[in-house]
Amino acid sequence: MRAPCGDRPDRCRPVTYDGRHARFLNMPVSPDLVQILCCPETKVPVEIVGAERLAQLNAAIATGSVAYADGSTVDEPLQEALATVDGRTVYRVDEGIPVMLVDRAIPTAQIAGW
Repeated sequence: MRAPCGDRPDRCRPVTYDGRHARFLNMPVSPDLVQILCCPETKVPVEIVGAERLAQLNAAIATGSVAYADGSTVDEPLQEALATVDGRTVYRVDEGIPVMLVDRAIPTAQIAGW
């Protein structure tokens, strides 16, 4: 019998089922993917944001003082993020998928102590 994820069951994403909806559990972004990603605007490579920096960013988001590049307020904490290696821009990662959109970039100049 074939595995539900094809021939690579190790790449399946675990799910929970609440009776109506299947939901993927939070999976970290693949390090292999991070190695090939860069900022879509500046082409600077990115790296995974560490737990301490992520906590600092989420504390600033909780105050309502952090905005995306398009000017809209970042209203949800980040579970995971990527930052350009020069530290100027952060991109959120949702369910293991990097959101590498210029308008959804978070400029770090607005975050005290970044």
